[in-house]
Amino acid sequence: EKGRQWDELITENSPNKKRQLEIYNLQDFPMTADGLATEQLYEQIGNGKCRLTFTVFFKNYEPSFAEKIKMYIRSYRIADIFKQNMQNIKKIIEGQHE
Repeated sequence: EKGRQWDELITENSPNKKRQLEIYNLQDFPMTADGLATEQLYEQIGNGKCRLTFTVFFKNYEPSFAEKIKMYIRSYRIADIFKQNMQNIKKIIEGQHE
């Protein structure tokens, strides 16, 4: 495979409430970070709908000031990746996948 890729390890899973995973082995990214993790929180908001919140953070690792700045700058790209993932999930759920 070519292009950006990474591995994930699910470290916490509470169905319909929370999922936390560690991200590692980042390849083809202009910047990388150790101890990177994400948390996905699911909140029922009624009428068969759910709010999904993503948070990116450093887990079990104290980043340097420079690493914090890198993460802040790259957080906009991470947000774009999350949005694209959500659009893909929505297409699959609605039966629009190829």
